[in-house]
Amino acid sequence: MAAASSWNSTTSGRSNALCSCGAATCIRTSCTEANRGRGFLCCTDGCG
Repeated sequence: MAAASSWNSTTSGRSNALCSCGAATCIRTSCTEANRGRGFLCCTDGCG
């Protein structure tokens, strides 16, 4: 089975963690086939 080639996610909340750039992070939940339901920290400033 091929992995999904695009990033699909929903924002599920804020985190207390900070990005390496110093901005706040949010928790996003993956909707891809390979990582469905897995949470990821994402920079709210958009650096990556």
